[in-house]
Amino acid sequence: MARSGFIRLDDSQLRELEGLFSGVFPNELKRARSMALNRTRRGAGTRVSQYLRTKGKIRYNLPAARVKAGLKITSVKQASYFNVIGNSKPISLTTYSSTRQLKKGGVSVAVRKGARVKIQTGFIRSGLGGAPQVFTRFGRAGSLLPRKEMRRGYHAGKTRTQIRALKGPSIAGMMRAADVETDLADFLLERFNTELARAINLALRRR
Repeated sequence: MARSGFIRLDDSQLRELEGLFSGVFPNELKRARSMALNRTRRGAGTRVSQYLRTKGKIRYNLPAARVKAGLKITSVKQASYFNVIGNSKPISLTTYSSTRQLKKGGVSVAVRKGARVKIQTGFIRSGLGGAPQVFTRFGRAGSLLPRKEMRRGYHAGKTRTQIRALKGPSIAGMMRAADVETDLADFLLERFNTELARAINLALRRR
């Protein structure tokens, strides 16, 4: 896992707020700050998904649900910030919505929107867990690349070319490549300030 962005309130801003309101309603201020942070945190995953899929300079062909599933948003107790963490595990090429097997052989893949490539030696088969994967062969006959003797199945006892699964970038890698940290930090700080003002106004009306 690799941290890719976080939001943190400036200490001077906190001191100013606390000096203004703590003598009047310290408990309300604490709840308002917590409420604003929680609301801002809930919108972080959607913002990252939008940026990686539709708003950034590099746009990836992943479903929104898959991007959010690769994110972890952690809060820090007694602090005014949280971390947005992208999973560092590479993603199967079949997860990308535009991956398809070609009739004449090979696999067509577009990890990024508008950047389709053909993997001539690729093919789609079920992986060890049963989910479809894009594989490629290596170690062809007559080459110096390694070949493997099969120990079971239809080809048991025969020497075959080996296969390996091909993967796309991880969510953490996408966040670094798309430079999402700056956009996310600006968005979250603006969102937090809005939510904090709303929460304080609500607390004042209830008194």
